Amino acid sequence: MIYNPLSAQETQRTANKILYAEFGGLGFLNSINFSSRFSSDSRHGFGYRAGLGFMLFQPDLIDSEGNPYWGATRLETSIPIGLNYVFGKIDSPHTFEFGVGVTYKTVGTLAFGNVLGFSSFTYRRMPINGGFSWHIGVTPIIFPLFYPWAGIGAGWVF
Repeated sequence: MIYNPLSAQETQRTANKILYAEFGGLGFLNSINFSSRFSSDSRHGFGYRAGLGFMLFQPDLIDSEGNPYWGATRLETSIPIGLNYVFGKIDSPHTFEFGVGVTYKTVGTLAFGNVLGFSSFTYRRMPINGGFSWHIGVTPIIFPLFYPWAGIGAGWVF
């Protein structure tokens, strides 16, 4: 029998990718997102996120006589993208994220327009070897004007 020391070593892949649903946050209301680190062997450091958001939108309109009424319900979609930095203790599932990003919305408003700039300050619980993950944080709109906002999400780390 031949002994191979390499076969006795177990390789452990770093779980640093997340697929998650988010309420609020950069997707503006509801979104499905993917986040990953630029370095494939680390749970911390610089990374990115991208997603697809959606919500039903019913504009508040005014008729020719000045009476308010609800317009036709439309589906609004958004595309949030961002860069972030995740840090925390190497052997702990508790991490913190700081990031910036932009969200393109299909339906603009007078106050916000179609492009929103965000920042994010988020606590993330990310199991070291993968599994269920969740996060909660403050994600204020910073462009074209400042507006307080927050987000909460849950998903799977792999």
